[in-house]
Amino acid sequence: MEICKSDNTLIQMRQGKTEYSFLTNGSIFEFSRESFVITQIPAGLTEEAVGNIWLRIYREDGTKELYPLWGGDGVMKVSGTGLCFERTVEGIASCVTFCPAADGTDGEDASVWFWNVSLTGNGEKCDLVYIQDIGVADRGALQANVLYQSQYLGHHVGETEEGYVIAARQNMDQGGRHPMLQQGSLGIRTVAYATDAFQIFGRESKKRRFPYALTQERLPSSVCQYELACIALQTEQFVLDGQRSLDFYGYFLTDCDQPDRQSERAAAVKRIREAGCRTADEGRITETLRLSGELGEPYASEALGEEELKKLFPERSLEECCDGKLLGFFTDRHHHVVLQEKELRMERPHGHILLTAMSDRKVDKELLTVTNYMYGVFASQLVVGNVDSNPLLDATRDTLNLHTQHGIRIYVRLDGKYRLLTMPAVYEMGLNFSRWYYVLPDDMLVITAWVAVENAFLLQVESRSGKPYDCGGSTIRTKRAFGLSPGQISPPLSIIRSWNTEWPFWRRKGTSGTTVFCTPTVVEGTPVCCWQRRQAAG
Repeated sequence: MEICKSDNTLIQMRQGKTEYSFLTNGSIFEFSRESFVITQIPAGLTEEAVGNIWLRIYREDGTKELYPLWGGDGVMKVSGTGLCFERTVEGIASCVTFCPAADGTDGEDASVWFWNVSLTGNGEKCDLVYIQDIGVADRGALQANVLYQSQYLGHHVGETEEGYVIAARQNMDQGGRHPMLQQGSLGIRTVAYATDAFQIFGRESKKRRFPYALTQERLPSSVCQYELACIALQTEQFVLDGQRSLDFYGYFLTDCDQPDRQSERAAAVKRIREAGCRTADEGRITETLRLSGELGEPYASEALGEEELKKLFPERSLEECCDGKLLGFFTDRHHHVVLQEKELRMERPHGHILLTAMSDRKVDKELLTVTNYMYGVFASQLVVGNVDSNPLLDATRDTLNLHTQHGIRIYVRLDGKYRLLTMPAVYEMGLNFSRWYYVLPDDMLVITAWVAVENAFLLQVESRSGKPYDCGGSTIRTKRAFGLSPGQISPPLSIIRSWNTEWPFWRRKGTSGTTVFCTPTVVEGTPVCCWQRRQAAG
């Protein structure tokens, strides 16, 4: 197997026709073979991947503690045969090793890899939950719309001697082929499963990403063929008396017309493991990218009470209520207002498309458009004219806010930590603006995104009490705008900066000599980020 650290952000491995890429924080960036991407959405440098192996430790009082074993504060080692993470949690020593196997098994040209988990403890009662988000589609199709492709993944659940095995086959034709990924365990039984991120993370992840299903006794063990394909396998409970070693595996085919042969393929994977490919050689310790201690947990606003709502919106109509709770309404100025309670009930996020230079007779070919979402995406998919030809901001990729590296985000320093703003108390939408209301312990932060008649997009942050805040912006620029190949990471612009001193700046020429730019400015003492398009002279 060929392993190379290509740059400061990626560790890449190649085994036959298959490439495995990790970020230097340990997160899975991408698994791919030929034109197919096996994983789903690449992780960012300031967040951990969705895929991980979770250790659950059960207490005598019935409670349990959850710990991710891959990434975090562990020690990462790279060898000629794989990658491993070592860490200790509550006295339990863990070593998780990723080890790719040679392509080709029993007549099928499959890509196979193992996640070997070695645990050493002293009588702790535990189980493990393996989670992996999956794409299993052509690269171009996934980049165009990962949600659409996910709906066409058929999840075939089989049972073997070692519990549940799930084969996810892409039912939509991918250039004449239908790729398939089978995942299961070796050395331990799996007793429950899930197949979509909505089952595992839930709508509460719009506030803060966490696999909330793991707080329950068992995963739902039902097939959900929805928009964020994600396989979870829960093992049986075991007492960790000394050392315990087990494996999870992946088995990928670029074309499969018989996905229900799970037992046969599981047996083939077991033979590979017994032949010796299950652990990596002792590797060298490599420097792991760690988050700054100044970064805190995401900040989700508390809900507003009725009195506070009346002060903000004294005139309301068309109120929407459910179970005695107010969900949304319209104002006397025809603005649509959505409360946090409603957003948490919805599978699709509330959002708004803002656009400039509209005419009642024609659509300007250099129209400036931008999309925002309620859960803290203040701008995304900023484009001039054609969406495919002139993108300046990346589009969001999921509907649960699992990936916060896309679009413009805002960090606010609270209690000494920079915290990412996610879910507001209230989201207000007007004809040419969107507004987010965040309740702070002794203040309210109001963020407004709007478009002006002079073809400008502006983003304003305001404190209702006039209190100054140290804020920063986070944004990912589109790969196409910077001429990057699909395998490269967008320029790392997730940098905390003082709002009053710096803001991400770039310039791009659109069609007909149009220049679109972003620059910081101040309007009546309020910091504003302003996007405009101007016609080049001559």
